[in-house]
Amino acid sequence: MKHLFVVAAGLGFRELERRGALKMAGLAFAPGKSAFPAVTCVAQATLRTGRDPREHGMTSNGVWLANLMKPSFWEQSAALVSGPRVWDAARAAGGTVGMYFWQQSLGERVDAVLSPAPIHKHGGGMIMRNYTQPPEMGDLLARRLGTFPLHRYWGPLASPKVGRAVVANFEAMVEAREPDWALLYLPTLDYAAQREGPESAAHGAALDEFRAQLERLADFAQRRNAAFTVTGDYAIHAVDAPPAFPNAVLRAQGFFNVRPVAGRAYPDFYTSRAFAMCDHEIAHVYVRDPADVPAVAAALEATGAYESCTPRADQGPRTSTSTTSPASTRASCPSADSSRRARARTTRASRARTGAHARRPGPPRRPSRSSRRRASPASSTRGERAAGMGHRRQGRRRRRRVRRGGVRSFVVAHRPAPRRGR
Repeated sequence: MKHLFVVAAGLGFRELERRGALKMAGLAFAPGKSAFPAVTCVAQATLRTGRDPREHGMTSNGVWLANLMKPSFWEQSAALVSGPRVWDAARAAGGTVGMYFWQQSLGERVDAVLSPAPIHKHGGGMIMRNYTQPPEMGDLLARRLGTFPLHRYWGPLASPKVGRAVVANFEAMVEAREPDWALLYLPTLDYAAQREGPESAAHGAALDEFRAQLERLADFAQRRNAAFTVTGDYAIHAVDAPPAFPNAVLRAQGFFNVRPVAGRAYPDFYTSRAFAMCDHEIAHVYVRDPADVPAVAAALEATGAYESCTPRADQGPRTSTSTTSPASTRASCPSADSSRRARARTTRASRARTGAHARRPGPPRRPSRSSRRRASPASSTRGERAAGMGHRRQGRRRRRRVRRGGVRSFVVAHRPAPRRGR
């Protein structure tokens, strides 16, 4: 192995600086700028292509499937990311590349893949299993390490300690099939900061766990005389403002329709004139009739909850997943002022994963427990939440809301490979 490149979810420079943790595992971290939106899939797509989101096509963790008339979050096909890869020249010259726990890695043009991919059984239940290429690696990892704890990787039981299993599976797969360049995603910091806040004791404990895992990876790279680079994808900051519910606004204005079923309201994308697909700090707003765009944008801007509502024409080409969608405007809700930045967390309709993205930003982003409130015109409906349509507060009632604000601070550290003797 020549180079080990680690993307650490939620690794924010300002938080490391505040905790006096700018040096660890033989690395010294420096600040950098994340991609926008600062979320997992966007950041990772930017890192693997070196291109802007409007070029590689990943503009959030979710995609709007125009032909099916529904949004879908955490899809894993590499075909969702457009453009050449940063490793293409190396592979063309005979080099090998492995991707481990990256988003949108299934079907990627690499030599080894390891990604969480549980099997949902027809009769109910789930088989906890990772997807591997080559396929035989799955059985090898299961025999050597047992079942991968997916319940600790996603969902309400997610834990920073799952990083130990991530590292162990990575090491075992590399030992069996070693690539020249290894790209690893480490989710350790993607949990406590979102649940309890980046300044919480829980996040401090997660940082200690992260340090231990990073030291293990540094030693693994050193034993192979490999260069070692660590970068974050976004940062997480505390938010004091109440959450924003763009679909509640659009519903009140007659743009967003719902289906009342058994006392609950479910999104009706087939008849809605406009709706927002929310993902942390941004909402992509899709408008069926171009003539409605000004009115939709005005309705959202009037709430004062958003930094900007930018029409599609001002954003360059649409992403590959949106080219066939109706006319659209994006209600971009990133605000430098935390008092105006709502925690924009979504529930995925297809997979219960969370998180994570561009270069070294700050703390986590994975799914956690969420308080569910009854639907009402003044808040996002349960149907909206179930489809990833509403910004909402997550976690216990007393938890602090946090937001992903890695646009201004992420971290990068690099240790070159040691010189080999003759």
